[in-house]
Amino acid sequence: MKKLYLLLLSLVVLMIALTGCGKDKDSAKDNSEPITLRYSTMQNKDHISYQVALNIKQAVEEKTEGRVLIDIYPANQLGDWSQVYDELMMGSIDMAHSSVPETYDARTAVGYFPYLSSSYDQLAEIFAEGTTLDNMMKEIQAKNGIEFCGFFVEGIAGIGTTKEVSNPNTLDSKNTVIRTAAMDCYILPCEYMGFDTTSIASSDTFAALQTGVVEGLAGSTPAGAYLNYRDIIDYYYVYQMSPEVTQIMISEKTLAKLSPEDQKTIVDICRQECANSVNYAKEEDEKYLKLMEDNGIKIVRFSDEEIEMFAEAVRTNVWPNLAKTYGEDFINELLKLYK
Repeated sequence: MKKLYLLLLSLVVLMIALTGCGKDKDSAKDNSEPITLRYSTMQNKDHISYQVALNIKQAVEEKTEGRVLIDIYPANQLGDWSQVYDELMMGSIDMAHSSVPETYDARTAVGYFPYLSSSYDQLAEIFAEGTTLDNMMKEIQAKNGIEFCGFFVEGIAGIGTTKEVSNPNTLDSKNTVIRTAAMDCYILPCEYMGFDTTSIASSDTFAALQTGVVEGLAGSTPAGAYLNYRDIIDYYYVYQMSPEVTQIMISEKTLAKLSPEDQKTIVDICRQECANSVNYAKEEDEKYLKLMEDNGIKIVRFSDEEIEMFAEAVRTNVWPNLAKTYGEDFINELLKLYK
């Protein structure tokens, strides 16, 4: 009886061992199969960021010889920017081209800082790889388990309105109520430049413009103004106030699934698209300013001297007040860029 028991026990152990071997073979087979990454973008298919996503998809799939595939989800299909960021941290979303919430570090709002630059060339220098801001963002994102691939310049925002504003060339009252995001880096400079502000939800902005609750909106690039508000605004003031600078990011949990070679390939491809973004932005801004003009919207431009006057006034008088939100050390670092 004892011998029979030992024989049966041996058979059970052998079966478990064989099952384990089978699983190992299956796992090895699974690891050799392509991995498909979910890539989230905020904008719809008409926006330059979608074309950039297609560029990244094509380059990654070609250079990894099909080991890494990418599925693109435009127009916030996987959730808004806050949700997407949280899922990047968890690894349930693999890649994103998105704005970044201030929840974990207020300095992530640097991409929207008022008059951080007053020209596209200056933007290219400030956000280039290896700069102070680039290195800062790498550190911030790494703490959250995210690989920061670079800043992506989408354009420079002006102000669209349903009516002609008062005193557009000065800092005096504009007698115009505009919608801004609920962030000090939007609210304070707009108020300093003479606008009255309110921070209603972005999704309610079009209806608010229709009903007259607000008479304009800030923080919208020419592309954003045309694609979303061309049927309601009558004026677009090219103040070049706020850069629209998003980020391309990859979950570190996703990268850990890839070979070192494929990790480098995908990060390098994303960084190159970020490096090209200023050229895209300049072309896109001019393209959509022309489209707005063709649509009957009056485009109000300002001289280089006027833009520099606005920029200097905001940096001198508004930035110190932003230190309460973003930290005095951070503001001082930004001010060094102009000394």
